[in-house]
Amino acid sequence: MGELFRPMPEKEAAKLVRVAHEDLGVTLFDTAPFYGFGASELRLGAGLRGCGIGVGDGTTSFGRERVQISTKVGRVLRPGAKERFMFAGGAEFHETFDYTGAGIDASLEQSRCRLGMSKADFLVIHDLEPERHGDDGGVDRRLDELAGAGAGWSRLEALREQGQVGAVGAGLNRLDMAQRFWDRGIDVDFFLVAGRLTLLENGADEEGVGPAVRAFLEECERRGTALLVGGVFNSGILATGADDPASKFDYAAAPDRVRARVRKLEAVCQAHGAELRTAALQYPHYAHGQAQDPREAGSAAEAQPARGSGTVAAIIPGADDVASLRANAASLAEPLPEALWEDLRGEGLVE
Repeated sequence: MGELFRPMPEKEAAKLVRVAHEDLGVTLFDTAPFYGFGASELRLGAGLRGCGIGVGDGTTSFGRERVQISTKVGRVLRPGAKERFMFAGGAEFHETFDYTGAGIDASLEQSRCRLGMSKADFLVIHDLEPERHGDDGGVDRRLDELAGAGAGWSRLEALREQGQVGAVGAGLNRLDMAQRFWDRGIDVDFFLVAGRLTLLENGADEEGVGPAVRAFLEECERRGTALLVGGVFNSGILATGADDPASKFDYAAAPDRVRARVRKLEAVCQAHGAELRTAALQYPHYAHGQAQDPREAGSAAEAQPARGSGTVAAIIPGADDVASLRANAASLAEPLPEALWEDLRGEGLVE
């Protein structure tokens, strides 16, 4: 709905939200100020109001108990369009990074107005990584904004304590950033891991899962830190397959090395009569279990582990049309044989 890669008419965005919630039972919606420079939040709020959520319904809850909304902080939007990045459209604003306490307040207040909702169930520290801030020194300066006395993290803790925010998390495109948050005393309720811990990018090879990935998962479990896994299709290639020339990986054209690994995944799936997209959607929960609601992640003992580390609480597939939404729902309901996972492990493709 933020018009990533292609424009989206308003009516199509409204239909996406309606079908997701009313037809398919989706209750967790993830958005961000950066997505279309406010367009995603505006459209999500409008779509939910079309479902009777966030508007007066004769109760004091405004129907908010029916959904959970995740949005993000770290950017404040300013008037005037500038660089569009990978967005084909979006609203007429541009971003400024700000992880200070004042920046957190400004970002949240703007999001409330765009969404038309007074509370964010989940609030995510967004894009605090070298790729966005130039280098490790740039990250350290932004961490100073976040972690200093009276800075952004203190404000986030206060918002959570006041009940204005349900749970506070951080987005990760790189798992090694988790330790930098922890080293600064930033002990989030959950991480939103984007494009990692997926069927394609899980750290596994013929020797098993790498020590860095294992250490990350074990530390999350020890702390009771839940995981939301976003980008489970790795920008699309796990949905479109390796042979589609338009397949994307990490928001760009998929390189040959990635296509080669996806072909191996496809071969195993085909041998078991399974679709690649189905395995991709089910892998995070299968491999790492289903934990408690991130807002209740107070201790590891409260989690209910499944087969793996017991930390994955939800996945965020991302879908840009109704057909994709329905295909995702069907894939999540499709039973997969245990032998599929065993063969993927045997090939060194998953852990």
